[in-house]
Amino acid sequence: MRIHSITGRTIGPAIQSFFSVLLIFFLSCSAKGPPFPSLPEGMPLLKEGHFRFTPAVPFYESYQKGALSIEKSLHSASFTIRIVGKNRAGAIRIRSYEGTARNLGDILELRSEHCYVFGKRSWDDRLVPMERWDCDHLIFDFHTVSGRIVSVPTERTVYSDWFGAVELRPMPEKSVFAGQILTLLDDGRFAAYGFHAGELLRGGQKLFVQDEAGKEVGAAMVEERIGDFVIARWESGERTGTVVYTTTQPSRPGLF
Repeated sequence: MRIHSITGRTIGPAIQSFFSVLLIFFLSCSAKGPPFPSLPEGMPLLKEGHFRFTPAVPFYESYQKGALSIEKSLHSASFTIRIVGKNRAGAIRIRSYEGTARNLGDILELRSEHCYVFGKRSWDDRLVPMERWDCDHLIFDFHTVSGRIVSVPTERTVYSDWFGAVELRPMPEKSVFAGQILTLLDDGRFAAYGFHAGELLRGGQKLFVQDEAGKEVGAAMVEERIGDFVIARWESGERTGTVVYTTTQPSRPGLF
């Protein structure tokens, strides 16, 4: 058999041999499906919520925070793990893991399906997608021990144990919105990150501020909402804190 190039010329024996080896390589390296084809189905989650955690792996140089959102639909539950921070060049990055959440006995199991990296240069820029890959080999298992939700290694987490041991800390109960303070800005404001900030907050809305132990330490006012990022200005208390939240729905403009 002779192989021809797109110009119609006959390709020599050496190049033809190269293409034959390349074809065999791609055929032999084709995907064989997910590494866990027989996962137990598990039970649908009874609860949903938002959590924060300290990533065990230093994905980013500064401002690194971990966030988990579990949201239920009619017959299933989905999760999103996001790690927010700044890279060495000072650009803002979000590493995201998305998939389904199930209960296996007393274990909360998060089964990844797709992974992404998003980025932007400054806090008030819009995020842009930068990378995407399939990651159905990454499974995260959590167990409640003495009231603490901690990651546990199982036979299904063999490909994700590098992620390290983390503890999930629930965001304030009954909060309409909750996020984590990332950094103080030069103009006296601060940048925070929280799921659905742009949908759940309005400009001028009041936020409460808690420290790491959950103690109220002040209040702030929303000035800008850019996707899941919030720029807010301190209203009271010392300029310290870890979590911002509100338990009230934002007021919406009326028709008149």
